[in-house]
Amino acid sequence: MFNFSTNFKFVRIIDILINFFLFLGIVFLPIFLDKNLSNYYALSKQYLFFGVVLVCFLLWAVKSIFLKKVVYCRTFIDLPLLLLFVLNFLSAIFSVNIYDSFLGRTDYFVYNFVFIVFSLILYYLIINQVKGPKLWRLFLDALLVVGGITSLYFLFKVIFSINFPFFPNVLNTIDGTSSIFGIWIIFNLILAATFIMKKTLSWSKTLLYFFLVLLHFVVILLIGFSVLWWFTLAALLLILLLGILFLNQVRMGWLSVLFTLIIITSIFVFFGAPKKIQAPLPPEISLSSSASWSIAKDVIFSGPKNFLIGSGLGTFVSDFSKYKDNGFNYNSVAWSLRFNQPGNTLMALLSEGGVLVFLNFVFIFLLVLGFGAQAFYNLKKENFLKILSLESANLDVVLEVFALLIGWVILSISLSFCLFGVLVWWLWWLVLAFLIVGLNFLDKRGLIIEKSLVIEETPQYSLVFSFMVIVLVALTIMLSVLGVRFYLAEHNYVKALNSNSLPVAEGYLNKAILQRANADIYHVALARVYLMEAGEEAKNEKADTNKVAELIARAVNEAKQATGLSPKSVALWENLATMYENAAVLVPEARNWAQKSLEEAILLEPNNPVLYLHLGNIYLQANDSDKALEQYKKSLEIKSDYVDAYVALANVYEIKKDLNKAIENYSIIMPVANQNPQVLFNLGRLLYNRKDKGDWDLAEKLWLETLRLQPDYSNALYSLGLLYEVRGDNASALEYYYKVKDLNPDNNLIQNKINSLIGAGN
Repeated sequence: MFNFSTNFKFVRIIDILINFFLFLGIVFLPIFLDKNLSNYYALSKQYLFFGVVLVCFLLWAVKSIFLKKVVYCRTFIDLPLLLLFVLNFLSAIFSVNIYDSFLGRTDYFVYNFVFIVFSLILYYLIINQVKGPKLWRLFLDALLVVGGITSLYFLFKVIFSINFPFFPNVLNTIDGTSSIFGIWIIFNLILAATFIMKKTLSWSKTLLYFFLVLLHFVVILLIGFSVLWWFTLAALLLILLLGILFLNQVRMGWLSVLFTLIIITSIFVFFGAPKKIQAPLPPEISLSSSASWSIAKDVIFSGPKNFLIGSGLGTFVSDFSKYKDNGFNYNSVAWSLRFNQPGNTLMALLSEGGVLVFLNFVFIFLLVLGFGAQAFYNLKKENFLKILSLESANLDVVLEVFALLIGWVILSISLSFCLFGVLVWWLWWLVLAFLIVGLNFLDKRGLIIEKSLVIEETPQYSLVFSFMVIVLVALTIMLSVLGVRFYLAEHNYVKALNSNSLPVAEGYLNKAILQRANADIYHVALARVYLMEAGEEAKNEKADTNKVAELIARAVNEAKQATGLSPKSVALWENLATMYENAAVLVPEARNWAQKSLEEAILLEPNNPVLYLHLGNIYLQANDSDKALEQYKKSLEIKSDYVDAYVALANVYEIKKDLNKAIENYSIIMPVANQNPQVLFNLGRLLYNRKDKGDWDLAEKLWLETLRLQPDYSNALYSLGLLYEVRGDNASALEYYYKVKDLNPDNNLIQNKINSLIGAGN
C-alpha cells in the first residue's frame, strides 16, 4: 500500500510521462514517414497520432487509479464537442459505407469517426495536462522548431536536390500536396512573426524566430500558389494590427520589418510571384469548387437523412458517382476520372456529415472566435496597456494567445480552400486546445474548470471504480493491439505490391487479410494476383485446366468479398465484372454475372459512359448485337463526343453488314479523332470494303496519314500493299509488303505475297 507521499510522487511521474509523449507527438508527427506503407503521408502520421494518444490516455487512466478519483477539466465548448461526437457517430452508423466511415481508408485519407475520437481525446489531454504558461510555451516552441525543420527539408530538396536516405523522392514531410504543406508553413510563419515582436524576448529566441520567419517566407515564395499568398497577406495584416494594439509590448523595429513583408506580399498577390524562382512542383488535380458544391447540394437535398447527417463520413466517392453532373463528361481532362474527395474540406463535411455536422463546425468556430474577441475586449475594458506593464505571468502571454487565435482562424478558413490531410487536421485540434488554454490564462472567469469525481471509500464504490478502470485499460490495450495488426497488414500489403513473384505476393496479401479482413483494397489486390496466376498457368504448354479454373474462382470470390465490404463502390463492381469476364472462358454463365455487376455499377454511377460501353462489349461477346447497340447508344447519349463508343457502334454495324452506317459513325468522330491512327485505319478499311466511287482513293489517303502518325502500323502497311496490288502497281505493293516483313519476319503469309509478286513461286 502506497502512502500519500509515494502516491503523489508516482502521479507526478505519470504527469511528466504524459507531457513527454505529447511533446514527442508534436516533434515527430510532422516529420515522421514510413515508406513501407501504401499511403505513407496519411497512414504513417495517423498511426503515430493514434499511438501517442493511446499511450497518454492509458497513463491518464493509471493516474486515476492511484488518485482514486477522476480529475478532468471542462471548457466552454464541451457541449458543441459532445454534439460533434454524437452527430459524427450517427453519420458513420447510417453511412453508405460503414467501414470507411468508422475506420477510414488505407489508399487515401478520409475524415473518419475513429480519427475524430482520437482528436477529441488529444484536445482533452492537452486541456487537462497543460496548466501553466511555461509548459504551454515549451509545446509552442517545439511546434515552431519542427516547423523550421520541415521548411529546411523542403529547401534542401528543392534547391539542392538532396535525396535524404529515409525519404527518397519526397518533397515535404507534411502532405502529398504542396498546398497543404503551404498551409502548415503559413501557420508556422504566423507564430514566428508574432512571437518575435515581444520586447521581453531573449536575443537567442529573437534570432531563432527571425530565421524561421525568413525561412517560411522563402518556402511560400518557392511554392508560389496564389491562394497561399492571399492567406499570408491576411495573416500578416492581422499580426500588424495586433502589434499596433499592443504597441507598448512590441519592438518598433520589427513592426517596420513586418510592414515591409506586407508590401512584398501584396505585390506577389496582385502581380504574381516570379515564375523563375518557383519550385517545379508536381501538378495537383482536384475537383473544382463549383462541382464540389453541386454534388454536396444534391446530396443534402436528396432526403431527410442525408440533409441532417449526410451520406456518411469518408464516402464522397459514392456521392460523386451518384450525383456528378452530366456536363462533367465534356471536360477534356477530367471526364474519365472518379474523384474520391471534393475540392475542399467544407464540402466534404457538408456532403458526408450533412447540415448538422457542417453547422456544428461553424458554431465551434464562431464560439471560439467570440470568446477570443471577448478576452480582448475585457483586457481593453480594464485598461490593458496599464495592466500589461505589470509583471504578470498570465498576462505576459497575450501576444502568443492572439497569435494562436490568428493561426487557428487562418487554418479554419483554409477548410474552404483545400482538402485537409492528417497533419493539418491534427494541427487544427492541437491549436484549438492550446488556444483554449491560453485564453484561460487571460480570462479571470476561468474558461477551464477543473472537476473531480472522487470515489468513496466504500467497497461497492471501489469495486465499481476498479471495474470501470480495468475495462478502460483493457479497451486501450485492445485498441493498441488492433492498431498494430492494421499497421502490419499495411506492411504486408506493400510487400505484396513490391514483389516480383506472384506466389510471394499472394502470401503477403493473405497475411494482410488475416490481419485486417475488412479492407476492400486487399481483396481486390488478391483477386488480381489470382487472375494473373491463372493467366500464367494458361500460357503453359501443359496447362492444368483445373488449376486455372480454381484460380479464376478464387479471383471472383475475392472480388465478391470486396463488393460485400463496399457495396456502393462503383470501382469494385467494375472490377467484379472484369473477374466474371475472365471466368466466362471456363464458365459461360459467368458472362451473365458480369452483366449484372455492370448493371449494379450503372445504378450507382448513371452518368458514366464507360460503364455503358463496357456493358455493350459484354453483350457483343455474347453475340447479342442488338443489346450491344442499345448500350453504345446510351453511352453516346451521355457523352456525344465519346470516340470509343462511336468505334464500337461502327463495329456493330459492320457485323450487321451495314457499312454505310459504320462509315457514318467514323465520319462523325473524324474532327476529334483525326490524329488517332486506329480510327483512321479502320475508316479506310471500311471504305476499301464498301468499294463505292472514290472510296479507294480516300482509303489510300487515310492509310498514308495513319503511317505518318505511326510508321510501323503493320495493318496499314499491308492494306496499302494490298490496294496497290489490286490496282496493278506491283512495285509500290512490294515496297509496303517488305516493310511489313521487316516488322514481322516470321509471317509466312506476307512472304507468300512477296513471292507471288516477284514470281518466286513460279
